[in-house]
Amino acid sequence: MAAGATVKTLADVFSKGVTDQDWLIGLSAHDWVVLTKDKNIRRRPNEFEAFAAAGLRVFVITATNLTGEENGRILVKALPKILRLCKNYRPPFVAGITRMSEVTLLDLQRFGLIVTRKKGR
Repeated sequence: MAAGATVKTLADVFSKGVTDQDWLIGLSAHDWVVLTKDKNIRRRPNEFEAFAAAGLRVFVITATNLTGEENGRILVKALPKILRLCKNYRPPFVAGITRMSEVTLLDLQRFGLIVTRKKGR
Protein backbone atom coordinates (compact mmCIF):
# COMPACT_ATOMS: atom_id res chain seq x y z
CA MET A 1 0.00 0.00 0.00
CA ALA A 2 2.89 2.40 0.63
CA ALA A 3 3.58 2.49 -3.13
CA GLY A 4 -0.05 3.32 -3.93
CA ALA A 5 -1.37 -0.13 -4.74
CA THR A 6 -3.10 -2.88 -2.82
CA VAL A 7 -1.69 -6.38 -3.31
CA LYS A 8 -3.55 -9.59 -2.59
CA THR A 9 -2.00 -13.01 -2.78
CA LEU A 10 -3.64 -16.05 -4.30
CA ALA A 11 -4.17 -17.39 -0.77
CA ASP A 12 -5.98 -14.16 0.20
CA VAL A 13 -8.63 -14.71 -2.45
CA PHE A 14 -8.89 -18.45 -3.20
CA SER A 15 -8.86 -21.66 -1.22
CA LYS A 16 -5.80 -23.87 -1.13
CA GLY A 17 -5.45 -26.19 -4.10
CA VAL A 18 -7.31 -24.01 -6.61
CA THR A 19 -6.15 -24.73 -10.15
CA ASP A 20 -4.47 -22.04 -12.23
CA GLN A 21 -7.32 -22.22 -14.72
CA ASP A 22 -9.95 -21.72 -11.98
CA TRP A 23 -8.28 -18.74 -10.29
CA LEU A 24 -7.66 -17.05 -13.63
CA ILE A 25 -11.34 -17.38 -14.51
CA GLY A 26 -12.31 -16.37 -10.96
CA LEU A 27 -10.51 -13.05 -11.31
CA SER A 28 -12.80 -11.97 -14.14
CA ALA A 29 -15.21 -10.62 -11.50
CA HIS A 30 -12.59 -8.08 -10.39
CA ASP A 31 -10.86 -5.16 -12.06
CA TRP A 32 -7.45 -6.33 -10.91
CA VAL A 33 -4.16 -7.04 -12.59
CA VAL A 34 -2.35 -10.35 -12.22
CA LEU A 35 1.26 -10.26 -11.06
CA THR A 36 3.12 -13.52 -11.53
CA LYS A 37 6.54 -15.03 -12.02
CA ASP A 38 5.07 -17.78 -14.21
CA LYS A 39 6.56 -17.01 -17.63
CA ASN A 40 4.72 -19.94 -19.18
CA ILE A 41 1.20 -18.69 -18.41
CA ARG A 42 0.82 -17.67 -22.03
CA ARG A 43 2.10 -21.00 -23.34
CA ARG A 44 -0.18 -23.45 -21.51
CA PRO A 45 -3.38 -23.75 -23.56
CA ASN A 46 -5.80 -24.09 -20.62
CA GLU A 47 -4.28 -21.14 -18.74
CA PHE A 48 -3.99 -19.01 -21.87
CA GLU A 49 -7.64 -19.62 -22.74
CA ALA A 50 -8.69 -18.89 -19.15
CA PHE A 51 -6.85 -15.57 -18.88
CA ALA A 52 -7.99 -14.50 -22.35
CA ALA A 53 -11.64 -15.42 -21.64
CA ALA A 54 -11.48 -13.63 -18.28
CA GLY A 55 -10.11 -10.50 -19.95
CA LEU A 56 -7.17 -10.22 -17.58
CA ARG A 57 -4.16 -7.94 -17.57
CA VAL A 58 -1.22 -10.16 -16.68
CA PHE A 59 2.22 -8.86 -15.72
CA VAL A 60 5.04 -11.40 -15.56
CA ILE A 61 8.27 -10.75 -13.69
CA THR A 62 10.76 -12.25 -16.11
CA ALA A 63 13.87 -12.07 -13.91
CA THR A 64 14.74 -15.23 -11.98
CA ASN A 65 16.35 -15.99 -8.63
CA LEU A 66 15.10 -12.85 -6.90
CA THR A 67 14.14 -12.42 -3.28
CA GLY A 68 10.69 -11.19 -2.31
CA GLU A 69 12.23 -7.84 -1.43
CA GLU A 70 13.84 -7.56 -4.87
CA ASN A 71 10.56 -8.44 -6.57
CA GLY A 72 8.85 -5.77 -4.47
CA ARG A 73 11.37 -3.09 -5.50
CA ILE A 74 10.98 -4.03 -9.16
CA LEU A 75 7.19 -3.80 -8.92
CA VAL A 76 7.20 -0.47 -7.08
CA LYS A 77 9.47 1.03 -9.72
CA ALA A 78 7.38 -0.50 -12.54
CA LEU A 79 4.00 0.58 -11.06
CA PRO A 80 3.63 3.79 -13.13
CA LYS A 81 4.32 1.83 -16.33
CA ILE A 82 1.90 -0.92 -15.26
CA LEU A 83 -0.84 1.65 -14.65
CA ARG A 84 -0.14 3.35 -17.97
CA LEU A 85 -0.51 0.07 -19.89
CA CYS A 86 -3.75 -0.68 -18.04
CA LYS A 87 -5.07 2.76 -18.96
CA ASN A 88 -4.04 2.61 -22.62
CA TYR A 89 -4.66 -1.01 -23.69
CA ARG A 90 -7.72 -3.22 -23.69
CA PRO A 91 -7.40 -6.50 -21.84
CA PRO A 92 -6.61 -9.27 -22.21
CA PHE A 93 -2.88 -8.82 -22.47
CA VAL A 94 0.38 -10.08 -21.01
CA ALA A 95 3.33 -7.81 -20.30
CA GLY A 96 6.80 -8.67 -19.08
CA ILE A 97 8.58 -6.85 -16.27
CA THR A 98 12.38 -7.06 -16.33
CA ARG A 99 14.90 -6.90 -13.52
CA MET A 100 15.35 -3.21 -14.42
CA SER A 101 11.56 -2.61 -14.09
CA GLU A 102 11.06 -2.21 -17.82
CA VAL A 103 7.50 -3.14 -18.80
CA THR A 104 6.78 -4.43 -22.31
CA LEU A 105 3.65 -5.86 -23.88
CA LEU A 106 4.30 -9.39 -25.11
CA ASP A 107 3.31 -10.29 -28.64
CA LEU A 108 0.53 -12.89 -28.42
CA GLN A 109 -0.54 -12.73 -32.05
CA ARG A 110 0.84 -16.20 -32.76
CA PHE A 111 -1.57 -17.46 -30.08
CA GLY A 112 -4.49 -15.70 -31.74
CA LEU A 113 -4.66 -12.71 -29.39
CA ILE A 114 -4.19 -9.20 -30.72
CA VAL A 115 -3.75 -6.46 -28.12
CA THR A 116 -5.42 -3.18 -29.01
CA ARG A 117 -5.17 0.35 -27.72
CA LYS A 118 -8.19 1.99 -26.16
CA LYS A 119 -9.90 4.67 -28.24
CA GLY A 120 -8.47 8.14 -27.91
CA ARG A 121 -5.10 6.85 -26.67
